[in-house]
Amino acid sequence: MRNKNKTPSFLWVILVATIFRVLCITKSSYWLDESIKAKIIESPLNQIWSLVQIHSMEPPLYYYPAKLWGYFVGYSDIALRCFSVFLGVLSVYFVYLFGKRYFSEKVGYTAGLMVAISSFFIYYSQETAHYSLFILLSILSMYYFFDVLKNDKSYVLYTLFSILMLYTHYYAVYMVIAQNILMALFRSDCFFKKWLSSQITALVCILPWYLTGFIYHLNNTYLMDAIGTYRSSSIINLFYSIGGLFFHYSYFKTIWWFSIIFVGLCVTIFGIIFLRSFLSHMDQYQYNIYLLIVSVIVVGISFTMGYISGSYDLRYLAGIAPLAYLFIANGIKESKFLKICVILLLLASTFNYYTWYEKEDWRKTAGLLRDISDESDIILFYGCGIQIPFERYYFGPSDLGGASYLTGIPKKYNWGNPVKCDRGYTNLTQSLDWVVDQYNSANFDNVENIWLVVSHVDLDKTNQLLQGRYSSKYMLPYINIYEVVK
Repeated sequence: MRNKNKTPSFLWVILVATIFRVLCITKSSYWLDESIKAKIIESPLNQIWSLVQIHSMEPPLYYYPAKLWGYFVGYSDIALRCFSVFLGVLSVYFVYLFGKRYFSEKVGYTAGLMVAISSFFIYYSQETAHYSLFILLSILSMYYFFDVLKNDKSYVLYTLFSILMLYTHYYAVYMVIAQNILMALFRSDCFFKKWLSSQITALVCILPWYLTGFIYHLNNTYLMDAIGTYRSSSIINLFYSIGGLFFHYSYFKTIWWFSIIFVGLCVTIFGIIFLRSFLSHMDQYQYNIYLLIVSVIVVGISFTMGYISGSYDLRYLAGIAPLAYLFIANGIKESKFLKICVILLLLASTFNYYTWYEKEDWRKTAGLLRDISDESDIILFYGCGIQIPFERYYFGPSDLGGASYLTGIPKKYNWGNPVKCDRGYTNLTQSLDWVVDQYNSANFDNVENIWLVVSHVDLDKTNQLLQGRYSSKYMLPYINIYEVVK
């Protein structure tokens, strides 16, 4: 009766998780990645596989259930983001079941509540992206992996969810590697055949994508140039990785010195709790070891590969975040004081996320330029693919509804064959040279303004380039720089 009485009470946590994920869901417009994903989701079903190869950097699974969701609910910003809300709430529930089964109901309840109010998980539950599905499938894969590891059961369900996870995010491979290391360390040889059969089945099932889409992504310079901007400093990024799994996007970055103090405090507190969880509950010692080994292996491989390739980013570690929360929940389960401290830290971080964090405001940008530009103006984009979110909000009767629109060479962005992303100034230089050539050829006699929309660039250098190369050399119409700001 005690379990039956406690289980329904978790519905309050589900309600809290839903409210926190719906709150402020439309505050920010779609940014670049969301716009690309929404454009793929809106495409015909038979084109999704190939479009993901060309325009995205992850496997294609997410887009198919999202397409089904969009068919019934719609393709608006809030409709597609609500799909992530749905997946995020499911993740809260399965974290609760995970903790309840392998630790205790108290641990499951605490971990579920932490995930429900965490800004890290809320962020990915409010974004039209594959991370919410990756988090859910990683929980399910680890849930049934523990059953395989401990009880020699659930091979079919483990294999199924692992395959789905591998079709959602490339970093799922690191989790499977960690699972294989655990299996080698803690299981006897008598179960080797079953485990090998499971891994071979998963390998065969993922080959159709990994031999086509994955190879394409590795060889595609347009996409690899884009992720190359994520190269980060080494040790400091690991420091933020520890705190970021709990406070990403919200550790008071508006005040840099307070950000360092806040993250340092959080890392210290959670480090103590990690140690407490590891040492104080010997009855669950083995599960603590499992969680710790998987987390260390995934973070270690991710950071090493990211440092080599220049693509290390904390969001890629979203799959192991639930494991860290379970570890923390196990460490504070007997201490009301520590529970209150952790909940207050998470709530403070989430409040900060709601009040200051914003993405680039393409809704405002498109609306403003539509209001102040006219048909004789030119809108020029400087930034890799940034016209895609612009298009989403810039409605009009003609091609884009008013001003002519260029993105570099060629002048029209081709959705089927994207322009190579150039992070230097060649793209801008070529674009403006094209404008100059056309203007000097009397094709722009009526042009009054050129609107340069920039994003993720050095604005001072861009302005210096414009003034030094073009304003003094050519009699161009006035070039207005509009920086898409948060």
